[in-house]
Amino acid sequence: MQNFIMRRQPNNPFQVIHQYFTKLFSRRPFNHYPIQSQLTAEEIITRLEYGINSRENIIIQLNQNNISEYVMNYHGVIYQTHTNHLIVKSYDSHHIWQINPQMIRHITLN
Repeated sequence: MQNFIMRRQPNNPFQVIHQYFTKLFSRRPFNHYPIQSQLTAEEIITRLEYGINSRENIIIQLNQNNISEYVMNYHGVIYQTHTNHLIVKSYDSHHIWQINPQMIRHITLN
């Protein structure tokens, strides 16, 4: 009986509207973006140094994992913490993401 009730929740109109807007405006990090060319380690290090020192808006494309062709794009300003972690802070949504430097595929400077 409890499973029957849980699977067939009554459709509350406010809940339906809320779900629609959260799906519409939520940013999905695993979207399919066009894959850019893989940069060499020297180019990545040079662009990271410039991005950290200039505090300009950048776009970082990361591999989702080591064996996948799916990529993620992060837009924002890159910072380095005192523990040497790389952080990207978005200008638009003010989200903060910690990124793994091993997964960086491409960096675009604006």
